[in-house]
Amino acid sequence: MVKKINKKIIFRFSLIFSSFLALFVSSTKNNDGLIKGLEDSVKSVSSVLSLDKVYAEDGCGDCCGSGCDGSYNYTFPTPSSSGIGLRFVDVSQAPPPRRSSGCFIAGTKVTLAAGDLKNIESIDIGEDLSGANDSSNKVEKLHVIPYSGDVYAFNGSGHYFFTPSHPFMTTNGWKSIDPQMSKEENPSLEVSVLNVGDILIKQGDKKEEVVSLEKITMETTVYNFKVSGDSSYHADGYLVHNAPTKRIP
Repeated sequence: MVKKINKKIIFRFSLIFSSFLALFVSSTKNNDGLIKGLEDSVKSVSSVLSLDKVYAEDGCGDCCGSGCDGSYNYTFPTPSSSGIGLRFVDVSQAPPPRRSSGCFIAGTKVTLAAGDLKNIESIDIGEDLSGANDSSNKVEKLHVIPYSGDVYAFNGSGHYFFTPSHPFMTTNGWKSIDPQMSKEENPSLEVSVLNVGDILIKQGDKKEEVVSLEKITMETTVYNFKVSGDSSYHADGYLVHNAPTKRIP
């Protein structure tokens, strides 16, 4: 189960931990080697204070310390496959925010198979989501991605919630604002350009014409899933495609 953790709590934890080490150093002045080692530890701790998430599964199949690229994820304590551990990001090695990925911002409402709505950032592995034609698709992997770039809204709603490469189902198939990036992220999916005039498919056989597209630029965290079944789910009522099997970043 993926759970959020309050960054303020972690920041306070880091301050307490650093203070403890500093105090211990000052109490062991008779051992120069130990002092040097502990001072290095304090510096090391300060380099990994950017806490990302509490993870039991990070979308890469490895929840026990190594990142997808084997370099920058650290967990403590080491969780089991269904357990929870603290995942820190070494800011000196973590990848920069992506400028394109097919995802949604926090607060986007995902429809569960039972009909309830849940914020996308709170969805857990194993939950059943509402897909196309009333199908039930199970969440198999979670994608949590730092993002810097354009976020879009439909029809002057002021509700900016999706990135340019996320595919939406229309009456003419899957479409996105940036189909080239959509294809890079999911090569097996046929995606064309989403334009004003296209008709979006919504939950309950409803439809909505794209009258206008607006965007803002932001740096944030975005979310997506890998789901079973027909690879679809509903985000804010729109029928959308899931992420590919490989992790997006």
